[in-house]
Amino acid sequence: CLRMSVRVSLLAVALRVGQGSVEEPSVPMWGGAPAFQVRVHMTNPSDAPEHPEWDFNYSYVSNAASNATFSRYEFEAGQHDEVCKGITGSPGLGSPCTVVHASDSWLYIAYPDADFCCKCTQVIGAVRSDWLRDGGATYVGRVTKDVDGNPFLVDEADGWLKYGASDNYYYATPDAAQQPVRYMEHKNGVLKEWTFFLDTWVEQPSWLEDVPDLLAPPPNCQTRCVSDVCSWQPDSV
Repeated sequence: CLRMSVRVSLLAVALRVGQGSVEEPSVPMWGGAPAFQVRVHMTNPSDAPEHPEWDFNYSYVSNAASNATFSRYEFEAGQHDEVCKGITGSPGLGSPCTVVHASDSWLYIAYPDADFCCKCTQVIGAVRSDWLRDGGATYVGRVTKDVDGNPFLVDEADGWLKYGASDNYYYATPDAAQQPVRYMEHKNGVLKEWTFFLDTWVEQPSWLEDVPDLLAPPPNCQTRCVSDVCSWQPDSV
């Protein structure tokens, strides 16, 4: 019986090794490249329970040499993004809204269909490309579903967990490119999720030398935004 139990135990170990025998990959950079564009599906009942899903186009550049990071979110009609909420004088939720972490280190918010733009804050910055790499990230394995049990748009992905104000899960393709598959967190226990459409992902290496106009401060946009988000200050400031 003892011999049998040892054999069973060894078999179980062998099976576990066979299922999970993936060499731990290097920690990916945010988005898979220092400069890129991609289309994203947002699922955000945490900040917008009344209308939790919309799409946006995302442009990003992070230059390690200059320690500068810029990004642009082009939220489409139907958006209920938290940054676009409650701005005095704006068209309101549902209208297309563009948010730019611009090359002058300010955050700008524009409603292009309404010719409305305002200057928000310098406190809220873009995601750093080394966000996962600067420590605290734990590899959670090669998986076919995210932590909530939902499948990806690809067959499988490598996952990492990093705690901040909440749990932060980042999933990337299990190859050398490590393109973004999904980012998700549970803010106050409620989901906020980005799903990346990889067929739209385009690397933009030239942006590291010449930041494009779409990441520059919008023209005629010096009026300060009046909203809770734009007046927010972290405890350390």
